[in-house]
Amino acid sequence: MFGVFLAAAAVVTWPVVRHLATGVPGNLTDSLENSYVFSWDAHALLRQPLHLFDANIFYPQRLTLAYSENVLGLAVFVAPLYWLTHNPILIVNVATLALYAVGGYSTYLLVRELGSSRGPALVAGLAFMGAPYRVLVIQHLTVLATHLMPLAFLLLLRIEREVASPTRRARSGPSPRWRLPRLGRLSLVLGLVVALAVWSSINGGVITLAGIGIWAVWELATRRRQAPRILVPSLAGVVLGLVLSLPVLVPYAILHRIHPEFSHSLAEVVGYSASPSDYLVPALKSGGPGVHSVYVTMMHRFGPRSSNPHIFETGLFPGLFLTLSYLAAACAAASAVVRRRTRAHGRPWTRHFALFSLVALGGFVLTLGPKAGRRLSGFPLPYDLLYRLVPAGAIRVPVRFFVLVLFGMAVAMGVVLAAARPRLRTALVGLSLLALGLDMVHAPFSILRPPPITNVNRMTAETTGGILALPTTEWDASGTVMISSIFRETMQEYLSTASFHPIVNGVGSLVPPFYIAEAAAVQDIPTPASMAAIKSWGVRSVIVQTKLVAETRWKDTAARLDRWPGVRLLAGDSEARLYDISAAGPLPG
Repeated sequence: MFGVFLAAAAVVTWPVVRHLATGVPGNLTDSLENSYVFSWDAHALLRQPLHLFDANIFYPQRLTLAYSENVLGLAVFVAPLYWLTHNPILIVNVATLALYAVGGYSTYLLVRELGSSRGPALVAGLAFMGAPYRVLVIQHLTVLATHLMPLAFLLLLRIEREVASPTRRARSGPSPRWRLPRLGRLSLVLGLVVALAVWSSINGGVITLAGIGIWAVWELATRRRQAPRILVPSLAGVVLGLVLSLPVLVPYAILHRIHPEFSHSLAEVVGYSASPSDYLVPALKSGGPGVHSVYVTMMHRFGPRSSNPHIFETGLFPGLFLTLSYLAAACAAASAVVRRRTRAHGRPWTRHFALFSLVALGGFVLTLGPKAGRRLSGFPLPYDLLYRLVPAGAIRVPVRFFVLVLFGMAVAMGVVLAAARPRLRTALVGLSLLALGLDMVHAPFSILRPPPITNVNRMTAETTGGILALPTTEWDASGTVMISSIFRETMQEYLSTASFHPIVNGVGSLVPPFYIAEAAAVQDIPTPASMAAIKSWGVRSVIVQTKLVAETRWKDTAARLDRWPGVRLLAGDSEARLYDISAAGPLPG
């Protein structure tokens, strides 16, 4: 069955699979940053595992990997592929496809655990995997890296069943002395899943923990006296997972202690929050024949109302199939409750529907951000607690909790579909798969090729000290930072994978003040002041990416360095020129 989800992942990300080793989807910003991080992790796991967070960017600072997600829990699985190929593009594309497939398959396993047959579980897994929002955030691995959340819920439900079913415990008999009791084993495995989720993505891990928190509230509200017996082993597993996550969490805490000024403001977090009206804004690129026209109409009707510029690319509408099928499931569940056709011990599907509907509702509330109405003066919402608990406002995009909405809706729909009578269920599964196929279709991603890594980039391995790579962040004529120029640094990070020699350049979710000061100092390089500044940082070489600087203020830098006394050209081709500036003299006459 995993192969089905892998094939579906290839379809929804088309044509990524055709360009696995040569191109990335969408743009060269997030994708190239991801390719760099995966490559650095694989490199450092072999070369410097005890100093893995001391990445080669932002030279000469330390713990520089902690300026962004470390994705170690993902990188460890694709590292062997990198060791064999040394291809940063290949490993990030393989990891992306795997995240889609694992997320869908683990949702399938969860719905099967809830008593479903294969058909409804397949529909639920595909609905979660191929929801328009998740497909169109293909470059944001922190959203995709909630792939283990369904497994966490699966284990929580097994713990609940183990505690609540004394007859099952009696049948299992006593455990051998050398084996943990079944409840202990479940808690241990839950801890490992939580740890791997946090190792894979801190943002994804927090979203998973938020889902677990909603489950805990549900247990307290519905189990009452029995709730502590269920929550204690469950929370023990969560605590174990957090303890096992310390190796990837401590570097962030240390960095925040060293640089307490590095933080995301409350205003920035509010800006990344959603409003209820955003849930009516669809993704324009989604939908096959017949469906796409509905999305276009919805965008024209509701899009202009939205006050959030960050959701126009992806939309927050869950998709026609998931929305309509969930509403139908809600009507079926409500009808069953009203007619009293179910009992808690006989047919628990209405309880499961309610639980995962609560997960979806909790995700909705969290997407609204820390303040009501997306205003700093609004009253605090539950997300405000997350903002205060997580240092530096690191969980800065409340909209990403929309994943909980999609997950809750998909699972709730799946359990109701599984409860239908066999013949009706077969027909509904077939119709659902057809409707899903139409809803999951989208315009093919544009595939972009990164700048080529040439022998000049590889020659950096033979230099000493740090390297300044041009172009870097640029100021316009009015003295304002050109925000788009910051993302040039993702290309410099990617090109640095040729040797992983230390570079001054870098980019992350936090922009360090020292980086802005250093970039400002080299706006007019080469000048006596700029040459002195970069030497004071320990820089001994400058690499000019000749094609990338063509439309920037550094377009003549290579020619000027060629004439500068004491500057020596180490290597050059049509893509780049590498200079040794360690013996650079005064300004030429």
